[in-house]
Amino acid sequence: MQGTNWVKYSEQRPERVKFILFYAGGETHAGWMLDEGCGFYSIKISKWFDYSDVIYWCDLPLPPMPEGE
Repeated sequence: MQGTNWVKYSEQRPERVKFILFYAGGETHAGWMLDEGCGFYSIKISKWFDYSDVIYWCDLPLPPMPEGE
């Protein structure tokens, strides 16, 4: 995806049980990936996605810096 730090899932997998953003089902979701056949869990819609449903993923952005720092 242009202009972002999105990674193609087919090229690199995220770390297991790390909170990430992922793109599946035509939408962006926040959640995590588990191994052992679980897939990706979206906290946005409380749903599991199969690995084959996920096209891209990326790390969560850092929080904004407080003003004046």
